[in-house]
Amino acid sequence: MKHSRKRFFFDNYYFYVVMRRTPDTAARLYRLDRIRTIDKVKRGSGLPVQRFQLRDYRHQTYLLAQGEPISFSFKCWLAAQTALERFPGATQKVAKNGVPIITAQAHEEGALLWLLSQGPNVQVLSPPSLIRKINQRQRAALARYQSS
Repeated sequence: MKHSRKRFFFDNYYFYVVMRRTPDTAARLYRLDRIRTIDKVKRGSGLPVQRFQLRDYRHQTYLLAQGEPISFSFKCWLAAQTALERFPGATQKVAKNGVPIITAQAHEEGALLWLLSQGPNVQVLSPPSLIRKINQRQRAALARYQSS
């Protein structure tokens, strides 16, 4: 399979550029309209394009590519297809009570944002660290509303 030499992409209404912050970090997508300055440019051998494939990147990210990649599972009381579309590569099984259980992989921050945005329509089952973070963020949001 021939590798594309594209370093610019158009996706979800925005243009993106593939760059690395430093030579020893992984290639990432950056929204072109959010780049204000590039502080330093060094001439080099260029980005090894074969190591960055947009299709693979999309399978690992949703919303944000921040945090470590994680595997997680959650009960889903909304249309399961909605969750499966948000996390490419996710799988579904149905619990005995008929509630779909989705298992997916994503970068932690993107997963947190999506899961929190679904409110009571999802319940994270694993990993425990993700459950703790969701509880902390929900408590922090509730505290803001109770103090006003």
